[in-house]
Amino acid sequence: SSIPGINVYYPTSPLSAYRTIKTGMSSGKPSIMIEHRWLHQTESQELLKESNDNFNKLKIVSKGDDLTLFTYGYMVPEALKAVNYCRKFNLKIELIIIESLNNINLETLFKSIVKTKNIILIEPFYLNCSVITTICTKLFEKIINQNLDIRSIKTISLPFESESSSYFDTKNRYSNWITIVKEVEFIL
Repeated sequence: SSIPGINVYYPTSPLSAYRTIKTGMSSGKPSIMIEHRWLHQTESQELLKESNDNFNKLKIVSKGDDLTLFTYGYMVPEALKAVNYCRKFNLKIELIIIESLNNINLETLFKSIVKTKNIILIEPFYLNCSVITTICTKLFEKIINQNLDIRSIKTISLPFESESSSYFDTKNRYSNWITIVKEVEFIL
């Protein structure tokens, strides 16, 4: 996703996939859309409508003061379930997502972390050489350079081992909203 001149998109829902294709086709640049098989059977809660959202900007899906969650792709619906579950216990979680994996401006994420002082970064795949690893590097640089008071930083990702392509074999291997809630509980 760091190759100049190529757009790399990772949709989070059917509407997001539609907008990704439309944006990629009209951008005038080569575009790649990565879609996870778990999104194939999902339905959008949103109506199919036009949007002028900038794909390169982070989006705050849910506002909160207690903890920041950051993710992308098929983990967005799982993170939303976790946020909604935590609301029942008066936990205010800020959920931030991204749909374009290149030229990510992290200012929104930095502001949220300074506010909540806690973050969980959710990588849909392996942590090694991932989008989250790149973000963590930038995050640590900013925390150290600005001497920020951050209480906890946690990552969630797949274990670094081979995986079966069978849905049955992988069902319990992937993180889900329960995994996220357990990490929130541990941090808070």
